[in-house]
Amino acid sequence: MTFFNNLLNGSFMPHGHCFLWRPDLLFMHVGSDIIIFISYFAIPLALLFYLNKKPLPIDSTIKLFALFIVCCGLTHIVGMVNIWHGYYHFEGVIKVITAMVSAITAIKVWRDLPSWLSAPSILELNNINSELKNELQISNLKSEELIQLREYLEQKVLDRTKALEAEIEQRSEIEKNLNALIDTAALGLILVTPAGTIKRANKAACSIFENDDLLNVNVSDLVAPHMKGNHQNWLSNYFKNQEDGSSNAMAFGREIDYLSPSKQNKKLIIELQDYVSKGEHYCLASITDNTVAAEATRKLNESEKKFRTIAESVDAVMWMSTPKISEILYVNPAYEVIWQQSCESLYSNPASLIDRVHPEDQPRVKQEIQQNIDKQWDLEYRILLKDQTIRYIRDKGIAVKNEYDDVIFLVGFAVDVTDQVRLSEIEDRYQLTINAINDGLYDWDIENNKVEASPQLKALHHLPEEAFWDYNVWAKGVHPDDLPFVEEQINNHLEGKTEQFEAEYRIINNNQEEWLLTRGQVVARNKDGKALRMLGIESNINRKKSDELKLKQMFEELKRKNQELDEFVYVASHDLKEPARGIQHLSQFLLEDYENVLEQEGIEYLNKISKSAVRLSLLIDSLLLYSRTGRRDIIREQINLEEIIDDLKLTLPQLKDVELTTDLQGAQICADKISVYEILQNLLSNSVKYTSKTPIKITVSTNQDGWLSVTDNGDGIDQDSIDSIFTIFQRLNHTKEGDGIGLSIVKKLVELHEGELKVESKLGQGTSISCKLNSELN
Repeated sequence: MTFFNNLLNGSFMPHGHCFLWRPDLLFMHVGSDIIIFISYFAIPLALLFYLNKKPLPIDSTIKLFALFIVCCGLTHIVGMVNIWHGYYHFEGVIKVITAMVSAITAIKVWRDLPSWLSAPSILELNNINSELKNELQISNLKSEELIQLREYLEQKVLDRTKALEAEIEQRSEIEKNLNALIDTAALGLILVTPAGTIKRANKAACSIFENDDLLNVNVSDLVAPHMKGNHQNWLSNYFKNQEDGSSNAMAFGREIDYLSPSKQNKKLIIELQDYVSKGEHYCLASITDNTVAAEATRKLNESEKKFRTIAESVDAVMWMSTPKISEILYVNPAYEVIWQQSCESLYSNPASLIDRVHPEDQPRVKQEIQQNIDKQWDLEYRILLKDQTIRYIRDKGIAVKNEYDDVIFLVGFAVDVTDQVRLSEIEDRYQLTINAINDGLYDWDIENNKVEASPQLKALHHLPEEAFWDYNVWAKGVHPDDLPFVEEQINNHLEGKTEQFEAEYRIINNNQEEWLLTRGQVVARNKDGKALRMLGIESNINRKKSDELKLKQMFEELKRKNQELDEFVYVASHDLKEPARGIQHLSQFLLEDYENVLEQEGIEYLNKISKSAVRLSLLIDSLLLYSRTGRRDIIREQINLEEIIDDLKLTLPQLKDVELTTDLQGAQICADKISVYEILQNLLSNSVKYTSKTPIKITVSTNQDGWLSVTDNGDGIDQDSIDSIFTIFQRLNHTKEGDGIGLSIVKKLVELHEGELKVESKLGQGTSISCKLNSELN
């Protein structure tokens, strides 16, 4: 009992850790080894029993194989014993014996394998036995029956021989005709064996390859030397694919270059086809000498390519048609640009070429083409496009004739001359315009330093119409203080730094200053970008300058008055604080000292006086704050908006119960830090103050255009009241606490930044106030 317990708990198991000290794993391995051991001993016994009953030529090999199985069984039984007792040396001896027996058995099996394969199999022995039985039956036939059988067989052989002779004669005739057909064929034909040897070649093939006898020549010797190795690989792959049943005929052939023995470059088209004869696979190649046709095709393609290159690169319409324009043979892409309809539409409807002609010009165009159908024509007409614009066309054409003087097709060349026609009109109008306006015009030929000036330009400079004019004359009349600046602007434009040139300058006339505005633009440059020609205009701007001076004086005066007003508000606010504070304190003293003496009505009056004094003091503080805001210096710096939002969360108690979210994406803004802090402080306070919903949701966000926005889910603002919310002391809801100055300060701070402010709001849906402080968000 103790042994069984120790067996279960693994006390006698030196390899117990291999089985996790689990009895179920132990029984699994031990049980399997016992069954394997019994089976390994049963198999050799069966083999030895069979040899004893039926000896075989390979009995020694079978005995070795039986010994090998016994040794394998011993290794399993020893492995089982080692679970409890570690007889490792004994186990090693058994494994060495097993290894030796297995090696000898393997050598014996491989050595005897050829003799086993040469011996007939059981199926072959059964077939031999069946044939012997048939022969035995024939040998038992009677002699008369054998004679009849022999005569029957001889007749059958005679009939078959005659049929074969007739078939051979027929095949010989067919082969003779086929050989004659092959030899007279215009195509070169060669029959190639898998080894690459030419077995058959006709006369055309010999002529193409310039070899009188191609028989037994290796086909790879016919290709260029540098292609010989690749050709042999292609040939091998072709026959390999042929054996696999995957090769196909080169139905359309392949064109190759071939250098003949006479150094003639030939273009050969080769087509391959599988060919099987008497169970042997061959490659039948047909060769066509395409040298002459290829050269003609090449020249034709080159000619067509040159024609298309020329035709498709010109801006004019080139078209070819049949004599009566019933079919368009060719039209270049310029047709789509000028006629504004596709080439395909013209091919399908040739009449559309004339249909586009202006209705007033169509009869004349048709008549002239018809009259000159066998000559040439040169006419001008208009075409009317789909958008009702008119283009002017000059059309030249000629009739192409054959050797019999018959017209075979027409060739036309249509040029868009709209710009030339309109340029002529523009030049006429330009001259009329010059004579009609008071501004002066000039055309400066920079390369030759020549200037064409209009009479009005000379009049602006107080010169007679016949006076000489060039750049030096103009520069001499410019005020010396203004000339460097104007010349700098001209040079910047000539160098391509600006799109156009514009400058204001003074001239002196009778000791009086006159202001002129000059504007110009380069209209021609060379390939290096050097300016060649500039057109310009000059105007007298004395009245404009006078108005600007008046506006500047008015602005300075307004600025001075605003400054005085700010100073007055600041001083007044500062001086009013003390009386307001005194009223507040005196009312509090009266309440404290005479509360028991005064009637209830008097006490209420004193409370109202005290509250009004507090209200007055708050308004004065707000007014003072507003005044200080207007006089603040703006110091721009990079500000991290996330840091300002974090500071406001700590300093504004109103934000304690607010769901405040940000969408800043780490944006930084270049502005006055204190101003941005106050802007966000006032906007956030307003959002909390004017939101009746719970929870209060506020979002501070930025976008790529530089806008900073505060959006809430509050009560919203009526559209009619939006424009008034930034007015100082303006309050839309008097039930809420506040003095109506917060948004006014926001507006003032945005204006100090030269920024913009906008409001988006809907009643009951919230408000979004956005400001742009004229700085870039990074």
